[in-house]
Amino acid sequence: MACLAFAFALLPGIDIVAQRFEWSAGIERALVIATCIGFFVALVLT
Repeated sequence: MACLAFAFALLPGIDIVAQRFEWSAGIERALVIATCIGFFVALVLT
C-alpha cells in the first residue's frame, strides 16, 4: 500500500515540475507511464 500511496503522491509533483520547467506534454506523459509501470513492477516484486 505504501508503494501505491507514493505513486499517487508523485503524480501531482510531476505535474508541478513539468509546468515549472515548461516540459512538453509528451515528457510528462512518459513520466506518468513510467511511474505506473514502476508501481506494477514493485507490486510484483514484493
